[in-house]
Amino acid sequence: MPELVGIDTGGTFTDFILYKNESFVSYKIPSTPNAPEQAITAGLKHLNINLTDAHLVHGTTVATNALLEGKGAKTAFITNRGLKDLLHIGRQTRDQLYSLCPSRSRQLVEKSLCFELDARIQASGDPLQPVSQQELQTLKTTLASQNVEAVAICMLFSFLNDTHEREIEEALEKDLFVSCSSQILAEQREYERAVVTWLNSYLSPITQRYLHNLQSTLTTPLHVMQSDATTMPAISAGTQAVRLLLSGPAGGVVAATSIAINSGHEKLLTLDMGGTSTDVSLIYQKPSYTNDGHVAEFPLAISMLDIHTIGAGGGSIARIDDAGGLHVGPESAGAQPGPACYRLGGNEATITDANVVLGRIPVNQIWTSGLQLDYRLAQKALQPLADKMNCTIEEAALGIVELANAHMAQALRVISIHRGHDPSEFSLFPFGGAGGLHMCAVAEQLAMPSILVPVNAGILSAQGMLSAPVGQMASKSICRLWSNLDQKMLTGLLGQLKHEAEKQLAAVNIVPNRVSQWLDLRYQGQSSAISLPWCGDEIVLEFQQAHYKRFGFSLSADNIEVVTARVWAYKDSNTPDVLSVRQGQPLQVKEYVEVVGVSEPVPVYKRNQLVVSQKITGPCIILDHSGTLYVDRHWLGIVNPQGHIHLQLSADCP
Repeated sequence: MPELVGIDTGGTFTDFILYKNESFVSYKIPSTPNAPEQAITAGLKHLNINLTDAHLVHGTTVATNALLEGKGAKTAFITNRGLKDLLHIGRQTRDQLYSLCPSRSRQLVEKSLCFELDARIQASGDPLQPVSQQELQTLKTTLASQNVEAVAICMLFSFLNDTHEREIEEALEKDLFVSCSSQILAEQREYERAVVTWLNSYLSPITQRYLHNLQSTLTTPLHVMQSDATTMPAISAGTQAVRLLLSGPAGGVVAATSIAINSGHEKLLTLDMGGTSTDVSLIYQKPSYTNDGHVAEFPLAISMLDIHTIGAGGGSIARIDDAGGLHVGPESAGAQPGPACYRLGGNEATITDANVVLGRIPVNQIWTSGLQLDYRLAQKALQPLADKMNCTIEEAALGIVELANAHMAQALRVISIHRGHDPSEFSLFPFGGAGGLHMCAVAEQLAMPSILVPVNAGILSAQGMLSAPVGQMASKSICRLWSNLDQKMLTGLLGQLKHEAEKQLAAVNIVPNRVSQWLDLRYQGQSSAISLPWCGDEIVLEFQQAHYKRFGFSLSADNIEVVTARVWAYKDSNTPDVLSVRQGQPLQVKEYVEVVGVSEPVPVYKRNQLVVSQKITGPCIILDHSGTLYVDRHWLGIVNPQGHIHLQLSADCP
């Protein structure tokens, strides 16, 4: 069996997990944001990977960073006559509904790079007006004069008939990167389809170059994690960069789902706190998906894991505004210069510095990649904040941590309470390098009495990438009432989409071993839909029950509309779950540290020395090679047979 390597590039650290000879080895190294491949190459060298016989799966932030920083390719937008301003007008919705002066969203594309053609397809899918060859020639000349790198083509009703998009693509110069909406997202809603198509052209040239450069340093094929919890070979993933915007966080949800199934916890709220951000999601027997996601202010109508992200990570910077209010994030110290306590040149106070000052991260440890924290530098970074707040350094640190906890608790409310789920019925599932430091406080804010801390929590996203299936999705909008839908037509369409998904996998020499079919359903007149697995006529009742649970009412089957059909083709991974568990008697605690707010010395455990059924009582600190766990007072824990720690809130908690 070849060596299996999961690689998750984060804003602060790049994580590795290696499966070899029926055992796992993990490693963390500071990321190199300006050249992410450098950290990857260094990590592979440290692990002594045999690159001639290895299977690498990579979660990348290159596409996400290019989008957030506005550093994509110069991209032109081509559409029908009269729709030139489609990307600028959007849906006319506002995030700040009652603001008299709402802030304007960032413009996706310069108006000078938006072009119109007279060609037209009818709503029935029949051609109405052909593409003008003279217009195409003029368009080619204009694009060349403006040094355009990429083109996004989005014509009306191309999801029914893509003839015009293919004709335009064929006429353009071959050195341009071209995305057609009918290939990226063959679905209704022209604005959302246009955004996804434009983003793909804007990001893919950057992502392609990065993956090509990384692949050129390797002698084994590289796979990349996608936002829908599947992987694809880098050669294909680079041309579909819009599907990589949740590449890293998706791996953690895959691992969490597997652990939930094997540990008997079917309801989890995940808390993935890294160095620059925190990602949260809901798992109820299976991960939650959405076709109405967002990254920053950009709507993403592609199928993706339902992950909500906020700018609260270990490296998030704390500051005081002009009115004297404390803020934490979204700006981050990242990997360079990093938190002040890292001794890499950072001098601004971060959440990590606050945890060091509070004593929750012991500074007498040498962490992975040789990192050792400096308590004095953390104090020095917090001193200006304490002076402005007229308080002690410890009080300032506690304020930073409590504000960060409030932000994370609110993020969890968005994906639970706001969607009809009671957090108290779920277990909190913290991971990422910093998740374990904040888990107890966040759980208490949400009245969650249970926490499940996984093995290798700090590198869980890299672990999940190894167990994710290779997959490809094909979709097509239908927009017909269920009562008027020809079932033979639906069966034929699902078969056609299955063939398309399998064909795309075959192009990279992958043979799927299972297929998943889904329908998006809604009541006629609604703008949003619910995705459900295709199960024949029973899907009507399934939809009515799902709609009632989410919105509090349901209507008759005559009002149900089938919006879109989706098919995934998968090739499953055979990577086993990571287990790290010892049998025998617990070792005696030999180390104690002082923690701010705790009157007695706090015991320090080593995670790799815990044994099955060992009981843990807070307050205590548990050191792991990839992160630190802080178990607060009133929490009691036990190590389960898989090595995961199950914490429960004691009955005497006020």
